[in-house]
Amino acid sequence: MKQAPIHTWASPENGAFKINVDTTMGTEHSFSTALARKMGGTFAEARKPLLAIWAEEERWNHVTIENDSQTVVHAVMLNHIKVPWAIWPIVHDHKHLLKKHPDWSIVHTYRDANVLAYELAK
Repeated sequence: MKQAPIHTWASPENGAFKINVDTTMGTEHSFSTALARKMGGTFAEARKPLLAIWAEEERWNHVTIENDSQTVVHAVMLNHIKVPWAIWPIVHDHKHLLKKHPDWSIVHTYRDANVLAYELAK
């Protein structure tokens, strides 16, 4: 039997930051929990809007947002898709941040590489 690959979190390059986000979607709401890390470990956790504000105040450069929701990442990256209403505020926040910070990016990551953010969201 073929076993599914295991994905692991990789530290950002020196001088760069990662914000790992877990988006929890319900039938009537959604929210994100984020964990910010730099090379060498974890250093902040918060609901995503608070962490993004903090990252802006600290003038972080070269930020990669890793989100384990393909729906959110695709909605942020592709302008022509219909965004489910429950995640519209999250998608809007991501798009706003990426527009303000051209050196920031968003990528999809697998849940097993995003386990700390996932556990915080529970």
